[in-house]
Amino acid sequence: MDHVTTRDRLLERTVEVIDSAGVPAVRVQLIAEAAGVKVPAVYYFFGSKEGLIEAAQAERYSRSLLESTAEFLLQMDGISDAAGFREACRQSMLAYFSATGAHRRLVRINALGSGYSSPDLLTAINDAQSRANREFAHVLKVAQDQGWVRAGVDTTALAAWFMGQLLGRTLIEIGPSDVDPDRWNEISIEAVFAVGFEPDDRG
Repeated sequence: MDHVTTRDRLLERTVEVIDSAGVPAVRVQLIAEAAGVKVPAVYYFFGSKEGLIEAAQAERYSRSLLESTAEFLLQMDGISDAAGFREACRQSMLAYFSATGAHRRLVRINALGSGYSSPDLLTAINDAQSRANREFAHVLKVAQDQGWVRAGVDTTALAAWFMGQLLGRTLIEIGPSDVDPDRWNEISIEAVFAVGFEPDDRG
């Protein structure tokens, strides 16, 4: 048995089920059949149904971060001045505010909710978030060294605040809202520029 491949198949099937129908739809028998293995394989790799769900939720959270981070880094590629950096940040935020970004935010909220009853899942989520924060903070530190990010600001704290602030958009996406989403976007971008850039560099 190829342990890595089998585990990955089980995890992928579980992620697909949670994405399409939620945690209550996870059935060990159906997951095993979809992955082409017997039910004992689930318990071999994950210990229990709960362990399988926790691993899938951690994977969903991690993937959503990786996708967003990869898009941000792509926007940063080839930036050579403050104006280009501001515009890349603006475009990254607007992309994150899209329907695709909304799905990623809801994935994270869903995984975080599951984590409140699972210390192991919260640890996995925290590890994934910490890695993303460090990667983003590194980009901000490079920009700060170039004079594009406000001098003296803690780039690690700025990275974490930035991600948390963007995740907060979920509050106007969970149902009908009186908030104009375009205006929310404008205020969010203005806030990031005000906090993150030197006064003369604000967009």
